[in-house]
This record gives sequence, C-alpha cells and structure tokens, in this order.
Amino acid sequence: MTNVVDDNTAAQLSQWESWDGFAQELLEAALQRYAGLFGQQGSPIVSQDYTTFDGAVPGAETADRSHSETNVQVAGVDEADLIELDSDYVYSLRGGELIISQAWPADQLQVVSRMPFQGQAIGQYLFGDRVAVVSQSYRQSPWLYDDVFGRVVGLDYYWYPTDAETYVTIFDVSDRHAPTLVSETRLDGAYTQSRSIDGNVYLVLRENEFYLPAPELIIEEMPEPIDPAAPYTMLPTGRYETRDAYVARLNQLIGEMLPKYETFGGEGQLLETGVLVEPEGIVLPQSDAATSLVSVLSINMLADQPTLAEAVAVMASGADEIYGSLEHLYVFDTIMAFDNEPSTAILKFAWNDTSVEFVSQGIVPGRLHDQFAADENDGYLRMAMDVSNSWSGTWTNRSETDLLVISDFGGLLAPVSSVFNLGVDQTIRSARFMGDSAYIVTFRNVDPLLAMDLSDPNAPQMMGHVTLPGFSEYIHPVGDHHLLTVGISSAGGRSGPVQISLFDVSDLALPALVDQYTFSRFSGTEANWDHHAFGYYAEHGVLAIPLYQYFVERVDNDGDGYRESRQTTRRNELTIFEVNVDANTS
Repeated sequence: MTNVVDDNTAAQLSQWESWDGFAQELLEAALQRYAGLFGQQGSPIVSQDYTTFDGAVPGAETADRSHSETNVQVAGVDEADLIELDSDYVYSLRGGELIISQAWPADQLQVVSRMPFQGQAIGQYLFGDRVAVVSQSYRQSPWLYDDVFGRVVGLDYYWYPTDAETYVTIFDVSDRHAPTLVSETRLDGAYTQSRSIDGNVYLVLRENEFYLPAPELIIEEMPEPIDPAAPYTMLPTGRYETRDAYVARLNQLIGEMLPKYETFGGEGQLLETGVLVEPEGIVLPQSDAATSLVSVLSINMLADQPTLAEAVAVMASGADEIYGSLEHLYVFDTIMAFDNEPSTAILKFAWNDTSVEFVSQGIVPGRLHDQFAADENDGYLRMAMDVSNSWSGTWTNRSETDLLVISDFGGLLAPVSSVFNLGVDQTIRSARFMGDSAYIVTFRNVDPLLAMDLSDPNAPQMMGHVTLPGFSEYIHPVGDHHLLTVGISSAGGRSGPVQISLFDVSDLALPALVDQYTFSRFSGTEANWDHHAFGYYAEHGVLAIPLYQYFVERVDNDGDGYRESRQTTRRNELTIFEVNVDANTS
C-alpha cells in the first residue's frame, strides 16, 4: 500500500499566538458546553474537597567487577526501574524510601542508608553519583453528599476522574552511606512513561479532560437540619452563575487549570515555580477527540539544582504508550469509536540534551500492542498493529495483524508501505524489531513466530514462520541471529506453565526452534508482562528470570501424624539458565 500525501492537507503544527487566543478558544468551547446551565437552578452533587492519596509500593574483590543493567528496548535510552545496581551497591524503592544496600563483598550484604520521598514509587534512574526517583500521588474522588444522613462521605467511584501529581526527587549518592537530597520537583499531571539519556530525564504527563470547569453553583437555600431517622431529605438548592459572571472569571479559571510545577531544594526551600507550559507553547488540537493535554518535559539530574529544564505540550486524545529512540520520542494513544475500528494517534517529538520539540503527528488504523511493537530505523517508524472491526458498524468481529512503515511528511505521519493479514483472527502477543528485521508472535490457538524483512521500507515482506503450541509474551535478541522468548506453554488455551524458547533466525525464510524449557504446572513469571524482570547477561551467556509456582500439599493440622488437610503453597525463586547459541543448547 502506498499513501499519497497532499501538502495542502498535511497537519499544521499550529500554536496559540498569545494568551488571549488561548483563552478565547477555551471560552468558546466552555460557553457551548455549559450553555444549558448558566442562570439555571440546580443542586450540588459533589463538592471540591479532596484528600490526597500518598501510596507506597509495597569472586575476589577487584576493581573490574561487572554488574547487570536494566533491560531496555533501545541501547542508550534508559527506562525507569524499581531496582538499580552498580558494582558494589543495590538501589531499591520500597515503602516510600530509596534503600541503598551494600552488595559486595557478598557475605557483608546489608542496608547502609534509607532516604524518604513523596508518593508511590514508579521507578528510578541511576547515573553516576545521582539517583532520580520518579513517584506519583493521587487526589481521591471528591467527597459526596449523603442526602439520607445529611453529611458528606468519602466514596471512591471508579468513573470519577482523579487528579495526579508526579514527583522527580534527585539524590546525591556519592557517599552511599549518607546520601543527600538535592531537589524535589512536583509536577501537575498523571504519569504515562519516562526515559533517560545521558543524565537527562524525560517524562510524559497528561491532564485528562483539559477544559474549563462548569459554572459555579451559588447556594440560595440550605435545608433544615436532618433527622437521621428520616427516610429522605432535601438537597440544598441554588442557581448557577450567569454567563456574564462566568466570562468575568475567565482568567482566574484558566490560571487554575494550567498544570504547574514547584522545585524545592535539599533544605526544603522553594527554588522555582510556574506553569509547565505557557499558553503560546501549547499545540492546537487536530481533532474533536483531543480533550487531554499531553506534556513532555526534561530535567537534568546532574545540574547543581535540578529543576524543570524544558517542556512542550500538545492537545491530544491522550497518552497510552511511548517509544524512544536516541533522536525521537513517540507518544501513542488508542482512540476507541463506537462506529469505527480502533485507531492509534501518534505524536512525534525530537529530544536532544534538555531540549524537547514537537515535530509531527498522525493517526493510523489499529491498536499498538506495547512499546516493543514500535521502532524507528533510518528515519522510518515501524509499527505492528492489531486491527479489528469489533467496535465498528459491521460487527463481524474480524481481526488481523498488520505491519506499517511510516514516514514524516512535513508534520504529518503517514504509512509509505504495509503488510496486511499477517495473522487473521489472531492478536499480537509480542513483537521485536532488530535493524532490518521484525519478529511478531500472534496467537489464537497456536503460536506462529513471524519473521519479516524490512530492508526496503517501501516493500516490507513476510519471509517465514514457525508455529508452536502456546505463545511468547516477550522476545529478546541474542546476537544478530537468535531470539530468546518467555511465554506460556498452552495447547489451545490462554493458561499454562511458563516456557522459555530459543530460536535461530539466521535465515528469515526458515526460522527454527533450537531448544525449549517448560516449567511445571501452575507456574508464572513477572517477565511475561514486565520486561525489566527479564535479565539476560550477554557477557556470560546467562538468563535469569523470577519464577513463582503453586503447590498443593497435605498437612497435619492437629498433630496426630495424619495429614488430613490440604493447603496451597506459593514458592518464589530466581531461575538461572546458561544460554549457549554456538552449541545450539540452552
């Protein structure tokens, strides 16, 4: 398939020229949205009192000791992880603390320091003698009015949107036994993902439903005190403010809705505060579905006083997943429509040092499986997509797997070629791009590993496949000609024991299974859904994955020597494999 792009229809990366233009755009939308409320009677349902949820997740001694690194998709583009390592220490996040443990010598393993931080831990970045901890806290759903007993009660309705704050806390760990707080930056917005390159941390945040709030309800009459025994009561009555009063508060409303940030120093002193992005820096929406503000920002964790370095924001449909190369960041969002198939919106940014710039955008059919289903090579974006019309007017529930090769046409991202019908009535379980090749695992009843040649971006080809029972959830390259996968051994369903497989893909037309190991029944591994739990140490040819297994055991509860009861026991362990591709054994 070849797409012809008309320059006249290419997306224009327009921005508001001034505060007035930004305000007028939001005001016109609000006046239309709330036209039926101005000056009308009403009763309060929710107030604007919030509580904050600040959750916590739950050899010889030589100078050349090596250690494993975080398993990342792109070399040089770091990903946040709950555990980091250097040659002598382990850095872990738990219970709202950064815990540093001495790991060498092994017989002297001990915790040497703890540093608290705000919010629920998301991940951390270790670069030299600095650690950047990324965390998040939520504002719970509003307090709701109990009209029976005449009091407000806290109810956490899943459908009610919640506000979020993201924190980036920088620690100096040059003295691992006595680390110090360098800075803490609080950012308005829900965390989507982050990356780090050479000590620069980039975060993708989103503000859902980014539009002006409803007009204020002015209470005119309060009900009489309520008898708790009464079967019901009257709510307070009031009247919404007039259209003119609402317009008069425009600047106040806009000022309140813009996401802000604050940076505090090591002693708690305020270093910097402001809005993430000024109105003139926000890129205009290109569709009616663009009701969220997606922000990409950078913080240099090596600066003397790390704070917000640069930020750019786009009015978009949202942000589900990201992919980052050394040159560009791509933000993806799935758009669901009742009368059409799911599609994916793409935002492209350029990043360099602390600089972040919005470049282009586009929409393609289908849904992106995960970050590994996207890749950039020689200026082209390649995507493996699940395409389905389950939600469209045809209701045939047909699905297929497509591969798209996408180019940037001066601000518009559009396919230049594609391969359709790779897996009819199947869905993607895992994908991996390696230079000019792509490998996709689809699944319904069996697990075909598809090998594709992408050396010509204008004519990608499906070369060969190997079909096995079960499916692979994660694909990891081993050199240029082999793949390690972790997944599920299943003859026809979606459940089964953990399975490790080694494939030879030196010939794309004839990919072959080299070896395979299947664990016992009722086993599982976090590596099936979190690639950071998959540890392949190429230098030593060693694979390590966490494993949990469930066993049913007979137990003696009353001590009479007879095991009259049964109980289920979970055992957790770290499983280590030697991987030898030269011997074709694992």
